[in-house]
Amino acid sequence: MISSTISSIQWLLLLLVASLAVLLDVLVAVMQVIFFLLPLLRNGHRNEQDAAILVPGDIINIKLGDIIPDDACLLKGNPLSFD
Repeated sequence: MISSTISSIQWLLLLLVASLAVLLDVLVAVMQVIFFLLPLLRNGHRNEQDAAILVPGDIINIKLGDIIPDDACLLKGNPLSFD
């Protein structure tokens, strides 16, 4: 009986850890949408910044689904379409 109780507790802890990992992934995705974090190159240094504090000369990398400022210029790559 003690063994089955311990197994149940271990299973519940594993489920809790997996649920927390999923919630953390969702939180990171939501924070990126809220703050519009973009990978950028500024003064030769790569980092992520909120889209609201981009300045002229910043180079951003975009991928499918990214939210970007409406005044960004395409330097190279395939033509874009968006809504």
